[in-house]
Amino acid sequence: MALQPNSRSWVDVPCENPSAAPCHRSLHVCAVRKDSLYIFGGYDGSNRINDFYEFNFKRKLWSVVLAIGSAPSPRDRHVAVVYKDSFYVFAGFDGSSRVNDFIEYNFLAQRWSNVVVNAGLPPTARHSHAAVVYDKSMFCFGGYDGSYRNDFHEFNFVVHNHTCILFGGHDGSRHLNDVHVYDFDSRVWSLLATEGQAPIARDSHVAVIHLNSMYIFGGSTGTAVNDFYELNLGDSTANLQDNDSATLALVTTPT
Repeated sequence: MALQPNSRSWVDVPCENPSAAPCHRSLHVCAVRKDSLYIFGGYDGSNRINDFYEFNFKRKLWSVVLAIGSAPSPRDRHVAVVYKDSFYVFAGFDGSSRVNDFIEYNFLAQRWSNVVVNAGLPPTARHSHAAVVYDKSMFCFGGYDGSYRNDFHEFNFVVHNHTCILFGGHDGSRHLNDVHVYDFDSRVWSLLATEGQAPIARDSHVAVIHLNSMYIFGGSTGTAVNDFYELNLGDSTANLQDNDSATLALVTTPT
């Protein structure tokens, strides 16, 4: 499918080297910096992994991110955010226990290092939580630390302008593929209508905002997938309403 500008449609994301894409996985994280999407870790169906990939939106290329220092241990159900020139990974499950370490990758130095926390107590070791950067702060919501937290959803979400856009997940009985919008100013949730072929209902995927589109990669539909979708949100998402619509398209053909 072709991407129609300003049509809010799912479109196929072009990729020049699909064989270099990350392996099938779920329970991973991703974040955007400048013109690239970064994916870290997850579960490949057999093992927790800690590989680190970049997809450059302009060049349409996948590549492995070069790094020195001690990378986060292999894990899934963690969170990651980008702030300024760093990619931050927090908490997750390493295959034997929940963790709450906080690790930074600096893009300029190409180095992993532990984040020095000067004050306060960190969140309890947990997984299946969510995190977002808003107004110079990282906010962490919910998850599982031995009991389910009720402070927010366990699914990944992204902020665009003054809204939070949430795609899919699992409601305890079935996978979902709907799109909801939370407006931070009005503090109101609304359902966003979409056009085009939506991704198969799933959980454990990742999503980021780049320019005026939301990109969704991978997840679990019952089995791990590595498809890559774009939701074009049009010129402005600051005032998305429940009678608005957005358009979906497949970015790359899954392998």
